[in-house]
Amino acid sequence: MADFYPVGGDQARIRWIIIDALRRYGTDSGRIGHAFAELHRLQATGLAFFGSLGDRAHAVLDGFTDEELRFIARFITAMADSTRQYVRELEGRLPRQARANAAMLPASSPRGAGSG
Repeated sequence: MADFYPVGGDQARIRWIIIDALRRYGTDSGRIGHAFAELHRLQATGLAFFGSLGDRAHAVLDGFTDEELRFIARFITAMADSTRQYVRELEGRLPRQARANAAMLPASSPRGAGSG
């Protein structure tokens, strides 16, 4: 498999890998929620993360030390906060009706996926 990450030293490569993994995680977790909802004839907007996805996340996290987990938590929290702020900035530029519609989206939607 070809290496598509940019050149520029280890730090640039690691940053790209992290950002790409976050993008894939966000995209795929949304797809899982929608597929699960479709299979069980549920409203996708009412879903939270559950079952085997949670088990998988815990299995992955079990492979990290407490120190690594604190570092990961700090990074993910900062990314989620930054993303939430950007969403608010964008929504603030929407016309009033579109802003009201966007505010009605649940936290489990792509707009706020898990960022409290």
